[in-house]
Amino acid sequence: MQYHIRTHKKTTTSPHLVPSMIGGFKQLLCMPLTNFIIIFVIAFAIFLPVSFYVGWKNVSSLNSAWSRATEISVYLKKNISQKTAINMAQQLKLNSAIMDLKLISPDSGMKDFVKYTGFGEILLGVKENPLPYVIAIYPKVSELTEDQIIALVDALKNLPEVEAAKIDMDWVTHSYRLLGLLEYLSLVLALLFGAGALIIICFTAYASPQIIMNKVNVSKRVLQYQCFWHSLIGGLLAIALINFILMRLSSMGFILQGLEGTSSIIFVFFGVFLGVISSRFSIRHLT
Repeated sequence: MQYHIRTHKKTTTSPHLVPSMIGGFKQLLCMPLTNFIIIFVIAFAIFLPVSFYVGWKNVSSLNSAWSRATEISVYLKKNISQKTAINMAQQLKLNSAIMDLKLISPDSGMKDFVKYTGFGEILLGVKENPLPYVIAIYPKVSELTEDQIIALVDALKNLPEVEAAKIDMDWVTHSYRLLGLLEYLSLVLALLFGAGALIIICFTAYASPQIIMNKVNVSKRVLQYQCFWHSLIGGLLAIALINFILMRLSSMGFILQGLEGTSSIIFVFFGVFLGVISSRFSIRHLT
């Protein structure tokens, strides 16, 4: 009987994950200037889309502020009771074109009138409050067209309980023009910053292994993790820079919305993913 003995080729075990990652991190200290430049370029590339995202978030919140500034004043008839006014306000809240509303009673309206006009002494002799119930309506300016807002005002005027409904259409027109400009700029910046970040990160991550290998003799596995540290540190540096700028603006009185934890992780992961993929592709072509 013949015995067949299978021979296995001797394989060399690759370095473990943790030692390779530590070795890659130590290599950052071998050429500090070169590695700092690579990290800075990646950080700047990630900073562009992150800054756009923060700007877009604040533009969205600005839309809500403009909606608050656009107010439809609905004056109810003098004989309308409190119960009828409350029921009417509750019904109007169900309208999908209305973001929010506020019911102002005659007493509250009188207090505001006295406060802002200073005619308190003149009104002391008035026994009956001449002011009616008023509903301040804030339409969804960012979701409605000018014609839809005009149609909403006309519909409010035709309600049997309403005496008059007024809105400053000049402000609405200016708001739409400004919102349209901001939306256009946001779209352009999104395309430019996104494309710029993609190109810069991929090019830097692809070129950095070749630059490092020409100066330092290091294994490809360690070099791969060195490029991983480039992307990770660059992403964290970009997030830290954004948060620092927002803190400085906050101390100057400009309260802006910042990054949530989830968004920060996504942007850092985005940079690391592009950097690792590009560097691995470059390392495969190294001799």
